[in-house]
Amino acid sequence: MRKPDIEKKRLAELAGEVGMDIKQPSGKFPDWNAELFSDEEIKYAMHNAYTSYVIGNKLYGMV
Repeated sequence: MRKPDIEKKRLAELAGEVGMDIKQPSGKFPDWNAELFSDEEIKYAMHNAYTSYVIGNKLYGMV
């Protein structure tokens, strides 16, 4: 899977490249430099981490 500018794509766009349709959690974008995170910010981070894992697994399966 060789795509130009793939490193510039958002997570939802990368998911689309492997056939996934994801919905980004609602709410404001977390401040990753904060010392404490709200429950919503933690959910946002968990969603992104899991989605990244699934995308990676799908890409690995394409190799």
